[in-house]
Amino acid sequence: MSKIMKNNRKNEHKKLIKLVSEQEKLIRMLSDYYVRTDDITRDVQDEMFPETEIIPCKCRNEECDELVYPIHQFIQHHQYVSENFDSLKVEQINISLEEVCIRNDNE
Repeated sequence: MSKIMKNNRKNEHKKLIKLVSEQEKLIRMLSDYYVRTDDITRDVQDEMFPETEIIPCKCRNEECDELVYPIHQFIQHHQYVSENFDSLKVEQINISLEEVCIRNDNE
């Protein structure tokens, strides 16, 4: 393999790492925003994820009064995958996201 090809591969690898790093920053920013606005987005989440079950929070293995809405579930799962990335199999690196179309009744 020529030196030019090796450098190109290194650059592509660096670009990929940079892209993933930027995506992680975006996810953290959106997660922070979600946490700040959680109480006012619940109706939107009900519309976005009509089939997703809203589960009770498990605080120290005890159920509390809080409910965990879908976006928070995705965020928690993403954090788990990010933190355990090295030990997970490829099939386990999945946060079960599906594209959702929000219907606008005014159209």
